[in-house]
Amino acid sequence: MISSVCSKGYIMEPEAIIHEGPIDGSLLGYQQQHRSHAIWNNNGEPPIDCKTVVVRRNEANLKRLDRPAPPVAELVRQAGFGGFMDIPFISLDLALITALLERWRPETHSFHLGSGEWTVTLQDVEVILGIPIDGLPVVGSTEQNWDKLCEELLGLIPEAKVSRTGGKVKLSWLRAHFTGHLEAGYLEEQVRQQARGYILLLIGGMLIPDGSGGSVHLCYLSLLRDGPFIDLTSSLKRGSDESPLIRPTFRSYEHIRYIERH
Repeated sequence: MISSVCSKGYIMEPEAIIHEGPIDGSLLGYQQQHRSHAIWNNNGEPPIDCKTVVVRRNEANLKRLDRPAPPVAELVRQAGFGGFMDIPFISLDLALITALLERWRPETHSFHLGSGEWTVTLQDVEVILGIPIDGLPVVGSTEQNWDKLCEELLGLIPEAKVSRTGGKVKLSWLRAHFTGHLEAGYLEEQVRQQARGYILLLIGGMLIPDGSGGSVHLCYLSLLRDGPFIDLTSSLKRGSDESPLIRPTFRSYEHIRYIERH
């Protein structure tokens, strides 16, 4: 076997250069559908049918709003979402995002870099966003009367098939009605309603955005029924329906599950 010599004098075996990889395909079984496969077949250039990465940024719409009134902001912080209000608007490095996308492997849920595998951990989420991650998984049902739920907890009902589709409500509707502002002579329940709506904005726009990038599921609203904030862990441990005015706890994005009934 004849080895080749690169410009820096290192001896490289031909197989190390021409093999697309992975060497062992038993784990990375999606190589034929992976972007790196298309780039390899196009001599290192992006494939002809390469699609432009579209970054949906609903937090930009949130940052354009004025900060919530102090009573609303205090309840949002008590719920554990204060870190989201403190995060400044961040300019995205689209080249970096593209490079990371090309190195993401869905089989291992990690980025495959030259230095090894990297991934985002719960500790990273906690440190960057300042949200609680301890506690039991949050579960619930998506079979509910959404109009009744919105009227009870938000004081408003989004128009079906316009502002609400099934169990999802448009973030634009929430931004129009739940900016966290209060009128003179406001009632305590109005503070809770504004806090619930604003938290839904944070969940749908920053914490758990859906594929559309423009709506959030109302199942999360049901978790804000009591207080308006539920400590689900404490409620489960007590085995009662009483829920104090403190924060919900999220274990991880992948642990937040809502049960579809058919």
